[in-house]
Amino acid sequence: MSQSKITLIGIENYLNPDHSVFENMVLPEGIDKDILVGTIFLRCQEFELLYSDPDFLTAAVNVWSRKHYWTFDKWVKLINKQYDPLYNKDYYEEWTDTHGGSFSKEGSGNASGGNTEAVDMTRTDNLTESTDLTRTDNLTEARDLTRTDDLTTTNDLTKTNNLTRTDNLATTNDVTLTHSEKAYNSGATFVETTKDVTDQDGSQTGTVTDTGTVKDTGTVKNTGTERNAGTVTNTGTERNAGTVSNTGTQRDAGTVTDSFSSTNGMNESGTDEFENNHTSHQYGNIGVTSAQALFMRETEVARFNMYEHIADLFATEFCIMVY
Repeated sequence: MSQSKITLIGIENYLNPDHSVFENMVLPEGIDKDILVGTIFLRCQEFELLYSDPDFLTAAVNVWSRKHYWTFDKWVKLINKQYDPLYNKDYYEEWTDTHGGSFSKEGSGNASGGNTEAVDMTRTDNLTESTDLTRTDNLTEARDLTRTDDLTTTNDLTKTNNLTRTDNLATTNDVTLTHSEKAYNSGATFVETTKDVTDQDGSQTGTVTDTGTVKDTGTVKNTGTERNAGTVTNTGTERNAGTVSNTGTQRDAGTVTDSFSSTNGMNESGTDEFENNHTSHQYGNIGVTSAQALFMRETEVARFNMYEHIADLFATEFCIMVY
């Protein structure tokens, strides 16, 4: 007899595509969520769920993942731990040695002595140095300098005259004529006759205008080439030759006397402390367990599948595992 039940696949299909039962599941770094969800679906398949409400189931999955977060994180770290499976000894050890003590030294001593040495040293120098230095100069300098001038000056001057002169002259005449006359051959005096002439006034008005333009245009060109060429030669030989002689005898004779006397005393004390730090790394197989036995135990570790164990925890928590 068939029986209807609410399964994980059924609720997931109901929530898709907008939501998922596992949308709020929290996992540590190192766990692939897609692989884990697929493993849970394969493990639970058609088991009836303990919680039939989709929203409540989604919230319950979130609480379940956070509850087991520390366990899942430990599994990931242990699986990724690097070690040699055939070693049953692998540890580090550190220790420090401290040394301390004190010391005291005392002592004294006397020393005396003397030394007499007769010295008679003679040094004879007979040094001759010949110098013959010759310097020959043969310097030639060729010069060929050329300067070319090409100068052009253009003048374009224009002068415009616009002069106006205005004359306004007035003339006033007031003339009186006096005339004296007598008969020819007459002894009589001159008889003066006076004649007034009418005044004559006059005026002169006029304007004189002087307009014109004076233009001075031209070009002045100065072109030429100046060349200074020649050769300067400085040739000569300078020679410095001669002989320097240093000859003589130096004598140092006498007696050197050296004597001494000393007294030494010593009193020394102190402490001596130091530390030695040691680090040791010991690893390998100490022989208690054979390499073959360690190999078989490692195969048991390799059979541990973290995704299968998490899926079992999920099924135990949310499914009614009745086949």
